[in-house]
Amino acid sequence: MAAAAGFSYGYAHESLFSAVNPNEVYQNLKSAGNLFLAEIIGWVIIFLCDILVSWSLYYYFKNVNKNISFGTALVRLLYSVFLGVAILQLFTIQNLSKNVSDVTNSVLGVTLHLNSFEKIWSLGLIIFGVHLIGLGYLSIRNFAVPKFWGWLLIFAGISYSVIHLTKNVMPNYITPIEKVETILSLPMAIAEIGFAVWLLARGGRAITLKFR
Repeated sequence: MAAAAGFSYGYAHESLFSAVNPNEVYQNLKSAGNLFLAEIIGWVIIFLCDILVSWSLYYYFKNVNKNISFGTALVRLLYSVFLGVAILQLFTIQNLSKNVSDVTNSVLGVTLHLNSFEKIWSLGLIIFGVHLIGLGYLSIRNFAVPKFWGWLLIFAGISYSVIHLTKNVMPNYITPIEKVETILSLPMAIAEIGFAVWLLARGGRAITLKFR
């Protein structure tokens, strides 16, 4: 998921959609259609992995608190629904980029659906933050998981939810919000990726330990 996100959002999306001028964005899509297709495939991989991770984390933490673990998994699945709807906007953009008969409306459509993608995904990330908070709580309650991962996950979850909630309710302050997001992105990434690495390296051996 991290590799797919790094490519799809960190590289392809930034390369194709970083231009301010909508016509330039449209031309980028026309000239780099294969890159955009690869981006969409990456997003689909992320979407499918999210569903798998939801179930896997529920199974891993169900002995800590089955109800909270189940609820945390459901929250992540809800986030996946938002992500899936957002990805559909990219498929629409791909179809619009192939339209050469009405370029003006295609440019407007690309801009509209790009804004929808970012809006829907941002709303989903508010929910994703709640998922991380639940995951952090379960980690703290689990003897098998070092406590600092739990606190880092809670911090990352609060950061996600607050940042994206603020983006949606205070759009006029997007620039300072993005500056704060840039500062917090490192500990947020460490929480997510670091915990994933710990699960892969130690989680399977630690699952049989007793729980608090």
